[in-house]
Amino acid sequence: MKRRSLRHSALAFTLVELLVVISIIAVLAAAGFAGAKAAIDKAHKVKARKVCTTVDQAVLTFYDEYGHLPLPTSAASSSQDTELTTTGGQGVELLNILMGLESDSDDMLNPKKIRFLDVPEGKNNKDGIIYSSGDNIRGLYDPWGQPYHVLLDSNYDDTLDNNPFATGSKPLRGRRVGTYTFGKNKQNDRGGRDDVKSW
Repeated sequence: MKRRSLRHSALAFTLVELLVVISIIAVLAAAGFAGAKAAIDKAHKVKARKVCTTVDQAVLTFYDEYGHLPLPTSAASSSQDTELTTTGGQGVELLNILMGLESDSDDMLNPKKIRFLDVPEGKNNKDGIIYSSGDNIRGLYDPWGQPYHVLLDSNYDDTLDNNPFATGSKPLRGRRVGTYTFGKNKQNDRGGRDDVKSW
């Protein structure tokens, strides 16, 4: 009669034991990935909120220095509040004013060339200032690749009338500036969990 070695059977895994171990590892890996994704999303929101408040602070510091808002030329004569995105024409003009990068001219809004706005440079059209060449700004983008929106109190009544997150007409009182982005889903959720704003 053949005898099985006890030593050999004690060291080997059965197929069932191996499958149990693999499934436990799979469950733990899935939980880890979900936790990591949630942590990354939260970090992006924190970064975006910091940029929103930094833009607001830059505008208010500009106002304290010069006694008026850094309104791009075409928006300065408006009797209503101004909303800009941080890409294209007026938005890039606003960034140039706040960063002290305006071209020299008689109608400069920041003739002292003070750098009021300091945000990091982004990459791949995300997460910061993007330059097209040299000091030529292409835009300021959130962590999801969308421009920020800046509300400016053009009529100087300390109220932002076009609150994008309010249903109906609920203005933002006591504010000269407000900055926001729609977040990861790139849609206005009326102030939902995805939206990021400075107020």
